Amino acid sequence: MLTAEITQLVQKLDYGDRAELAGLLIDSLDGEDCEDEGEDSVTIALRRSAEMKSGEDPGISLEELMSSVQAGRARK
Repeated sequence: MLTAEITQLVQKLDYGDRAELAGLLIDSLDGEDCEDEGEDSVTIALRRSAEMKSGEDPGISLEELMSSVQAGRARK
């Protein structure tokens, strides 16, 4: 699924769900791979965005994203 499609779906979520998803996404970036050492979350997010736009990293499917969100909710 393309980032634009995911973005459209996420924008339909209410404020609280979007905030929770944003937190989960940011948390998932921290310490994800060794090349991230020394980078803050914003720098990592910008780099990862560029990787996805270039096609270097295809990202994940909406199903994988929603599964991760649901797993995060279940842990609370």
